[in-house]
Amino acid sequence: MEPYFSDQLPALKLSADEFFALGHRTGTPPSSEFEMTSLAIRFSDRINGVSKLHGKVSRRQWNCMWPEAAENEVPIGHVTNGIHMASWIGPEMRHLLERQVSADWLKNIEDRAMWERVSQISDHDLWEVRNEQRRRLIVSARRHAEMQLRRRNVDRSTLNDMSMRLQPDALTIGFARRFATYKRATLIFKHKERLAKLFENTDRPLQIIFAGKAHPADDGGKRFLQDVIRLSREEPFRGRVVLLEDYDIALARLLVAGCDVWLNTPRPPKEASGTSGMKACPNGALTLSTLDGWWVEGASPHNGWTIGDGRWEDRSAEELDNLEADHLINILEEQLVPLFHDRDSRGYPVKWLRRSRESIKTVTPYFNTSRMVREYAEKYYTK
Repeated sequence: MEPYFSDQLPALKLSADEFFALGHRTGTPPSSEFEMTSLAIRFSDRINGVSKLHGKVSRRQWNCMWPEAAENEVPIGHVTNGIHMASWIGPEMRHLLERQVSADWLKNIEDRAMWERVSQISDHDLWEVRNEQRRRLIVSARRHAEMQLRRRNVDRSTLNDMSMRLQPDALTIGFARRFATYKRATLIFKHKERLAKLFENTDRPLQIIFAGKAHPADDGGKRFLQDVIRLSREEPFRGRVVLLEDYDIALARLLVAGCDVWLNTPRPPKEASGTSGMKACPNGALTLSTLDGWWVEGASPHNGWTIGDGRWEDRSAEELDNLEADHLINILEEQLVPLFHDRDSRGYPVKWLRRSRESIKTVTPYFNTSRMVREYAEKYYTK
C-alpha cells in the first residue's frame, strides 16, 4: 500500500500509522491485513448494499465497525440493482409492448398501473413472440455450437448430430454467468439420474444452455465448466446440454430474450444482487432461483419458482446444497416441465403464459435503472 498512498498522506494530514489504521476493522491489531472495504467505510458519508438482503448481510458483517450499535442500527442501507431495459429486451417483445402496453412504455417504466395492460395480451400474441425469440436463440446457438465442434476437428457425422440437437420448440433453460463456485452451476446435475429421465421423455423436450467464464485463478469454477462439458457429451444430455463458449454481451442478449426459464442457483447469502434474471423476466421468461440476491424482493407466487426456503444461518454449505438440489429436481419434475408442456386445444400453454405475463408485470416496473438511479439520488446524493 505504501508506494501508492504515501504521496497522499500530507494532503490527508495523516501519518503512515494513522492511515494504515483506517484499513483495519475496529478491534483488530495493527499487524492485520489492510482492507479496502474498511478504508472505504471510513471515508464514506453514506454506505449501501445492492439489494435488501445484501444490506442485511453487510450490516451483520460490518457491525464490528460500530461496536456500540445494534445490528439493525448499523448505518448501511440498500439500493437494489436494476437493468437498462432497452439494452436487454428482445425486438419482438419490445414491439409487442409498444403495441399493446404503451408506445412510450420505456419512458414510463415505473408506472405499475400501465403494466397491468400486460394481462390483456392474448395467448396467441405472447406465445408467438416467445416462440420467435426462442427460435432466434436456437438458430444462433446451433451455429455457435457447430463452430466450437469444428475447432475440435470432430468428424462430419458427429458435427451434424451434435449441432442439430437443440430444438426451437423445446423447453429451454438458460444459465449464463460467471462460473464462481458459490453460483453452483452444476447443482441441477446433483440428481443426475432423475434429470436424465426428464431428458429421455421425447413428449416433453427439454434443453439447457450454459454460457459463462471462470476467473483464471478459480480452479473450482474451472472444474464446474469441465463438469458441464463432460455431461454435455453423455446421453441423454448429449447435444441438448450445451456450453456456449466465448460468452459476450451479444450472446447474453440472445439468451435472456430466448430462454423460457432463467436458472439461478447461488448458495445463500453469497449473491449480492445478480441482474441476469432481471433481463430475462421482461422478455417473458420465468425464474427458477434460490432465495438470494434480487430474487428475495422479486419473487411472487406466480412469476417463477423459488428453490429452498432461504434459511442459511443455521445450515452448513453441504446441507444447503443437498436440500436445494432436492427441491430443484422436485420442481422440475412436478411443476415446471409439466406446466410448459400442458397445452390447450389450440396448442397454447395457457397456465405457463399466465405466469409469463406475471413475470413481465412484476419485474419490469421495479428492477430497472430508472428506479435505481432515482433511489440513489433520493437516498444518498440529494440529502
